[in-house]
Amino acid sequence: MAAPATDPSHEGLTPPFPLTKELPKLNSELIRTYLRNVIVVYAVMDTQGKLQRLSVRQTPDARFNAGILAALTRWSFQPAQLSGQPVALKVLIGIPLLPYE
Repeated sequence: MAAPATDPSHEGLTPPFPLTKELPKLNSELIRTYLRNVIVVYAVMDTQGKLQRLSVRQTPDARFNAGILAALTRWSFQPAQLSGQPVALKVLIGIPLLPYE
């Protein structure tokens, strides 16, 4: 078995993680209709940990888009770091449609 290849461009990369999150305001009936589907959002995370240029790439229903995008603009992240320095990243965020507890 071959050892996994390492990508030298990702050595020393610390991934981002959310510091503040806000749940989107979504219609619970609509969620039930599309339960367990995933909405995929593309964004650029800047060196301050804010999401920029958000766009929905996959959704079961366009009525979810405004609520999802509005909530994500208020999220903040510890930015990704490369060799200890904050770096901007292109990210895909998957939001599963689950029932509210």
